[in-house]
Amino acid sequence: MRSNAVVGGEVRDALRGQLGGWNAPLSSLFQNGRGGLAQRVERLAAEMVPSSDTAIRLGLDGGLGAICSALAELVDPTAAFNAGDIAAILDLYPHLAGRDGALGNAEAVCSYGVLVGAFETISAARTDDGKGATYAFAPLTRRFVAAPLKVAA
Repeated sequence: MRSNAVVGGEVRDALRGQLGGWNAPLSSLFQNGRGGLAQRVERLAAEMVPSSDTAIRLGLDGGLGAICSALAELVDPTAAFNAGDIAAILDLYPHLAGRDGALGNAEAVCSYGVLVGAFETISAARTDDGKGATYAFAPLTRRFVAAPLKVAA
């Protein structure tokens, strides 16, 4: 989304800030709806806040959402973090890895978080301390961990 020529500056920032990145709701935004893109973003953001399936639609339900919430307790939600921080969460709370272990590896959590738009890569380069890439919560994820979204029963 960073280099999309069709989605420029203010609209791109609104999409990231209100909808989190490229996810199911954002995908449907470009396929459906009436009115200009900015109006559709505002309508979708307003619809998602009270919706019971918002966490599911954003990929923040289940294991990833729980890991994000636990990570926000360990580090400031506005601060950068790395795979070592996530590994610490998985060590403290091994049940967050899931029954099938799909999120049992810190690198897998980081990759998945970036793919669903929950994390943003700050620096992909190896650091001097050997901790690897650094990440930050995407704007919508920060809001999610501050006030957890309702999850459908």
